[in-house]
Amino acid sequence: MGSSASADILSQYSQTGNELSMPTAGHRTTIVNNILVVGFEQLEKILDDLVDKTSLTPQQILDSWHRTQVRVINGVNHWNLYGSYVAKHEEQKR
Repeated sequence: MGSSASADILSQYSQTGNELSMPTAGHRTTIVNNILVVGFEQLEKILDDLVDKTSLTPQQILDSWHRTQVRVINGVNHWNLYGSYVAKHEEQKR
């Protein structure tokens, strides 16, 4: 899908009166699936570009990105672990 197809999908979605930012549960609509397809294609192009520029593997790039975004990796939010550590050892600092 090209950028005009992406614009068409977003236009179609906005005409339904739905909010793009509203989280949904359950079955996704065709419009949302089409938006995801376009977004995934864009992400793939960005990832391919980073692979070409850095000579890193796609997995290395994604792992690095996840670490910088304070997201849960392998079921563990490392920032929360560090925060717990700091809280437990705060008295030792004094």
